[in-house]
Amino acid sequence: MPAINTMAGVQQFITQLAGDVYTEKLPVRTVSGINALLNTMIRTFDPTDVEKRLQQLEAAEAKRKEMDSGSSD
Repeated sequence: MPAINTMAGVQQFITQLAGDVYTEKLPVRTVSGINALLNTMIRTFDPTDVEKRLQQLEAAEAKRKEMDSGSSD
């Protein structure tokens, strides 16, 4: 089972569950119950977290570019 503390992890888990239903490893009823929990988890993810992470990545990239341009002088 993948870690489901991120949106990507939840998506991986959903994919795994779909496969388990398809191969009849899990009954649809069980997966329906899990699905309700996953939907609740998705709604509780903080959308601003993605924005914060993007800002951090952009700042790191800007710093890297600044360092690269400074070293070519």
